[in-house]
Amino acid sequence: MATSGPVPQNLRELLDRLENEPGKDRKVVETRRAINQIGLLLRKPLQNIPTEPVLLRPLIKAATPASLEITSARWSRLKSLLAFGLRRYGIDLQPARDVAGHSPVWKALASLAPDRASFIALSRFMSFCSREGISPDAVTEQVFSDFAEALQTRSLHQTPSAISRGAINSWNRAVATVSEWPQKVIPLERHSRFYSFAWDAFPESFGKDVEAYLAQCAVTDIWSEHSKKASRPKTIELRRRQLRQLASLLVLSGLAIEEVTSLAVLTKLDNARAALQQQEVRKDGVVPRSLAEHAWLLKTIARSWTKDPVSAEALGNLAARLNTASREMTERNTSRLRQFGVSTNVDALLNLPARAFAEAEGAAIVTPKIARRVAFALAVDLLTVMPLRINNLTGLEFDRHIIVLGRGKRQEMLVVIPAAEFKTGKTFEMRVPHSVVERINRFMERYHPVLAPQGAAQLFVSPKGGRRSTTAFSRAVSNFVKQETGLIMNAHLFRSLAGKLHLEEHPEDTETVRRLLGHERSETTHRYYVEARTTRHMQRYTDMIEQRRVSAAAAQPLKVRRKGAGK
Repeated sequence: MATSGPVPQNLRELLDRLENEPGKDRKVVETRRAINQIGLLLRKPLQNIPTEPVLLRPLIKAATPASLEITSARWSRLKSLLAFGLRRYGIDLQPARDVAGHSPVWKALASLAPDRASFIALSRFMSFCSREGISPDAVTEQVFSDFAEALQTRSLHQTPSAISRGAINSWNRAVATVSEWPQKVIPLERHSRFYSFAWDAFPESFGKDVEAYLAQCAVTDIWSEHSKKASRPKTIELRRRQLRQLASLLVLSGLAIEEVTSLAVLTKLDNARAALQQQEVRKDGVVPRSLAEHAWLLKTIARSWTKDPVSAEALGNLAARLNTASREMTERNTSRLRQFGVSTNVDALLNLPARAFAEAEGAAIVTPKIARRVAFALAVDLLTVMPLRINNLTGLEFDRHIIVLGRGKRQEMLVVIPAAEFKTGKTFEMRVPHSVVERINRFMERYHPVLAPQGAAQLFVSPKGGRRSTTAFSRAVSNFVKQETGLIMNAHLFRSLAGKLHLEEHPEDTETVRRLLGHERSETTHRYYVEARTTRHMQRYTDMIEQRRVSAAAAQPLKVRRKGAGK
């Protein structure tokens, strides 16, 4: 039952309204406690936490329940109670998926969904239509647009766009596969992050020029004026993708696609600027780090391929100006590293693998869910002791990369990655600590068979066999760390953490960090970790001041002047 009065603007006002309610409704009392707990979790005064869903949603997204030892089930309950309180006092909030809320005609249609995934994806949309009195035969593109708008402005769900797009995809799949489904296909706009045109949309001559250039990149040419080593296959694939992006940006900036006939068109200074500026427009005025990389690529092509020294020089100058972000660690990584300035957070991460393994050992039967949790724990284990790039981690194979020497207590394990597979072009070799060897052996014995087809060589294997997707696995590891410890972590941040932790123990030993992270030059290591060194020097200064204050207080005891003294 909603109470009359003005709509509360923040959680403090909402809590006051709930506390002033007569009676002792159990759910209201529980909601009061939930709001206080959410305030603690968000680390903000309640008066600074807005009730407007659009403003509240990112705060909830950034929350780390595990940091206060709040389980995922309890966190779901807290959010449910918060939604109850918001609706009770007039906040127009879209409910979560609610099967019971479907009208009879929508229930009948839901039973025809082609699969359970489609049913789940359409459930919120069906609830929305049921509440709005819209029948299945009346569904149009505008109805889906209204649904998307409601999710965006009146929902606490973290991915409103994904829900609305998923509903459209599932609707269209049902149209195609279920004859009784309303035969209305809903157009789905291409996601804004996908902007590149297909290669066959460009003139054939452009594609041929690109492939000729990339073929030349794959060859070592010591006799060239700009002597170079052959680019690795992954680098060539990256260059191919970057050139398609740049050509697409140039077209989006206004140049007819028919005019993009060669790389010379792309490296022409005005065109290069237009393409790069179009990316800035796409990013709402933010200059992404990738722009500098794109500018360097165009400069290289202008110098060595299209033989345009004037454009090459101008593009080199532009790239240097765009290269503002690459001089230091990104602000996001720097910010995330600060959470490890607290020793309990470091301890939580370092203890996570052993804890997860110990908890899994208590299970009588190993389910896929338990085995996946152990796999993520092992990934954290390896990333902690040898901060590999995620591509190398997901590619680890026994006998090829993981070499076992000896037996029993004398057994040693090495991770060896050939130069051709490592970013630096040098072979990586590192001994695995004994405690991690034990966990790898236990993983292979008890948990790996649950996840992998028989005979799979990969340490981290996909359900269908073969290596895991780097993007999906990286995301899964990040989610695992957040759920287990409350820490915001990505796979690549383990490399930065390795440098931070080592330099805290050995402030002057940047050479170990350089070799551990595979930096070509010491300057790179110094540049990325200058903030850690600066912070340490600042701490020395503040420690000195505190010591001097203690000495000063001992030498000159503090004399408190009484009020009115001296009159």
